Amino acid sequence: MSTELIFSATGRRNAIRMAFFVLALVLAAPIPNASATSSPVQARKIIEDLTQQALTIMKTEKGDIDAREKKFRSVLTEYFAMRSISRRVAGKHWQDMSPQQQAEFQKLFSEWVLKTYSRRFGGYQGESIDVEKASAVGNDAVLVQTKVKGEKRNNKVDWRLTEEDAGKLKIVDVSVDGVSMLVAQKSEVASIVKNKGVDGLLATLRKHTQ
Repeated sequence: MSTELIFSATGRRNAIRMAFFVLALVLAAPIPNASATSSPVQARKIIEDLTQQALTIMKTEKGDIDAREKKFRSVLTEYFAMRSISRRVAGKHWQDMSPQQQAEFQKLFSEWVLKTYSRRFGGYQGESIDVEKASAVGNDAVLVQTKVKGEKRNNKVDWRLTEEDAGKLKIVDVSVDGVSMLVAQKSEVASIVKNKGVDGLLATLRKHTQ
C-alpha cells in the first residue's frame, strides 16, 4: 500500500523490521558527548558502548509497553537527531509545509518512530551485535559498521552519525543489508504527499500514532 507507512516488498519489510529491532536496542543507553573533533574512533566507541549496554538491559529488564514508551520518550531526542531526520525524510516537501505543519510533522514523525520501536523492543531472541570498523564519510559524517548475529539472522547494519547540537554525535540513519531507513521513510513520505498532499500525510501520521 503505497499511501501507508507500511513497506510492501517482503525483503524490504524484513530489512526494515531488523532495523527497528536494532534501533530499539540502542534506545536503552545514553550517548556520551562528543567534541567538535569527534573521530571515527569515538563514533565506534559510542555504538560499541550503546549496543553492549542495551543488550545487557534487554536481557535483564522486562517492563510493559507503557514503561518502555516512557523511557523511549525521555531519550529519543538524546540518541537520534530526530529534528534533522524528520526534515531529511520530508525532503523537498518540507518547504511546502507551513511552520505549523512543519512542527506537527516533526512531532508526529517522532511519535510514529517511537511507537514502532516500542513494538519491536520485545523481539530480542539472544542476538549479538559485533561492532566492526568506523570510517569518515564526506566532511561531516562517520559510518560505523556492525553485524547482528543470531540463530535465524545474520545482518549487516551500518550506523551513520553526524555532529548535532554543539558537537554531540547523533544517529541520523541506519542501513540494514544496504537498505537505508532514511531513504525508505523518505520514499514513503513522498508517496503519501503525491497521493494525498501534506494534509493527507499529517492525517496518515495521526492515524499511526493514535
